[in-house]
Amino acid sequence: MKRLLLSALFLVSSFAIAQPPAGYYDSATGTGYTLKTQLMQIIDDVNDGLATEYLHTQPGTSNSNAYHLLRESFSLPNSGDVDDYYEMDGNTILDMYSENPSGVDPYNWNRIPNVDYPTQYCTNQTMEGDCLSREHTLPQGFFNSLYPMRADFHFVIPVDARINNLRANNPFGEVAAPTTTFANSSELGPNTFGSYSGTVYEPIDEFKGDIARMLLYFAVRYQAETVNMGASWDAPDGVPENIMNGQAGQFYDDWFISLLCQWHSDDPVSQKEIDRNNNGWAHQNNRNPFVDNPNWVADIW
Repeated sequence: MKRLLLSALFLVSSFAIAQPPAGYYDSATGTGYTLKTQLMQIIDDVNDGLATEYLHTQPGTSNSNAYHLLRESFSLPNSGDVDDYYEMDGNTILDMYSENPSGVDPYNWNRIPNVDYPTQYCTNQTMEGDCLSREHTLPQGFFNSLYPMRADFHFVIPVDARINNLRANNPFGEVAAPTTTFANSSELGPNTFGSYSGTVYEPIDEFKGDIARMLLYFAVRYQAETVNMGASWDAPDGVPENIMNGQAGQFYDDWFISLLCQWHSDDPVSQKEIDRNNNGWAHQNNRNPFVDNPNWVADIW
């Protein structure tokens, strides 16, 4: 049964397609981890004059309000999170954990104006289709839900709350013998990619590149935070599910970097991601460099 959460309200937005200013990436001239650091300096929140700096809050806006404002950005037309790509109705949220790109979605989420706690967002769920949640593609438990990471649009996405809950802190990976299969055929189960054999969540092929580029963005944007691993962040070797390796350059474990690079190659940048990157720019003044220039992945890793 198609599950719709109905609202009589509709969002009126002045959102327009945004692009980085001329020269935004001019200082990104190196290769390898030198290039990675140059990109970090462009997209971080340090006022070094290299670019318009990342803002995870607007003046006078608290961290918690910035976290709430993510839902407003998810609902903007042409946001990359409204389904202008498959259903193409402009009225539903695109949930990568439940979207069926080639058929009828198992359930849908209506796009509604942001309020503090829209009825379709929740933390209590018992089955798929109960409600939405904000999913941190790198689980926020590993950085103890600290800001600015927690409210960073470029790696936080709207997804089904039940799948989010069951994924828990498990990394992404590839599954041959699923223990759980969800409505759009995404799966939980033992990993078969690389050296890690623990439980992973495998999204459908359509969105593997999207997720890979979000996590590669995180590795650039927050590479300076590796000094906090084992302190305010979890230790990189604290639990097997933590795929960060504590090194500013590589950032992730060998097997996980290989997985992300493979997914990035297999699933190229889509119009959805371009729109989402533009929305992220409008939302917080920085961009995902791997959406703007996919070749940088191979140049770094």
